[in-house]
Amino acid sequence: MNAITKTSATDLRKILSTSTLPPAVSAELEMSLNLVDLAASQFKTTRTLEQVESTQSNSAQEFHDKIKPYLRISNLLVTATEIFIASRSRIDSTTAEQFQNFFNSAISEIGTFNKGYLEKIDASNPNFGSSFTKHTKVGESLQILAIATYQGDQERPLSQTEFAKLRDVSTAAVTGIRDTLEKLQYIEEPQREELDRRKLTTKLAPLGWQALAYYEIKENNLKINAIETALTKGRENK
Repeated sequence: MNAITKTSATDLRKILSTSTLPPAVSAELEMSLNLVDLAASQFKTTRTLEQVESTQSNSAQEFHDKIKPYLRISNLLVTATEIFIASRSRIDSTTAEQFQNFFNSAISEIGTFNKGYLEKIDASNPNFGSSFTKHTKVGESLQILAIATYQGDQERPLSQTEFAKLRDVSTAAVTGIRDTLEKLQYIEEPQREELDRRKLTTKLAPLGWQALAYYEIKENNLKINAIETALTKGRENK
């Protein structure tokens, strides 16, 4: 994300200060720049995308944890870009062009990383992509398991009933979800507790953590594609 370091929010504020804009528009753009500031500050303390990618040799859960800061930065920039797009028609062409160039560069870099990562995973494990296409609730289920089963450093597998409540489905329906996840090898083999042999617990398997990372980057990429399209359309309409 070199665009963040090459053109800081300070530079954009200097451009903004020389423009005559309605107060409401200036406030919107200032909000956008505040998000850029936040993304930039997080970027300085986050491993580069190349370093994140190189950690795939570590455990699957560790890799998933390492992409979280990157996804936060990406989402901050997406939101900042959305605010700019909403304000663009009320900005003079010179100011709009400067902002447009910055956001084009930042969003493009994120999209390039996303696409490169997804292509590598598709090449090594094509089942990831097809599993989310065939089973639309798989990604959401993986996210719930990742959040609910890990509190701090403590792992706590979910019971069948707890999983059903979090998925907002019946215990009968969650059995089908578990069967799908188990067939895909995204969760570990079921284990029955000694005190209640009917009570199955659920926890992510290493392949499940990899699939979750793939799913979250893929979802992020959909946002990036939509933003890139909106930026391009806005420029064409100017």
